[in-house]
Amino acid sequence: MILAGGEQENKAIAYILKRNRKKAYHLVLQRYGNQEDAKDVWLEGVTQLVLMIEAGKFRSGHSIDALLWRIFERIWFKMLSKNNKEQEKTEKLKLMETNPDPPDLFIINQELRAILKKLSTFLGDDCFKVLYLQAQSYKAEEIREKMPQFSSAQAVMNRIYRCKQRLSKEIETNEALQVYLDQLRTFYFNDK
Repeated sequence: MILAGGEQENKAIAYILKRNRKKAYHLVLQRYGNQEDAKDVWLEGVTQLVLMIEAGKFRSGHSIDALLWRIFERIWFKMLSKNNKEQEKTEKLKLMETNPDPPDLFIINQELRAILKKLSTFLGDDCFKVLYLQAQSYKAEEIREKMPQFSSAQAVMNRIYRCKQRLSKEIETNEALQVYLDQLRTFYFNDK
């Protein structure tokens, strides 16, 4: 019916939606989701199924319900994974905001903390923070959200560029900074 298009397709999609709504909601709600998550999984799953059928990737003889269940699971696990990554980023940023050191430095010894603090004095807090966030794979738009002093993602990119230029210039002209960077290299890479 889906391949027939038109009214036939609409009836088939409505039937699949109605028949599988409870399954999608049960899956998501039993696995730490909420009603909105369940609705997203349900609608996205049926959409993916219809697209598979239209693309000729569904073989007749297989159970649509079983396939749709696997699609629901895949979508939900992707959503959970994405939510967990976002939650980890948020927790790291909260930690970073309450402590001037980056969050992973809590497990690093005091000597390295002192080295990084000295490095941040050369750059200034904003430059240090924006470069640190970029090094942690935050995109410009995400950095802008975390640092409200920036009006746009372009402003963040401009600041990153200026901070990198400043750091390069400092590295070339400041022997003390070269010593700190050598100490960092030794600590992280065991270079002597």
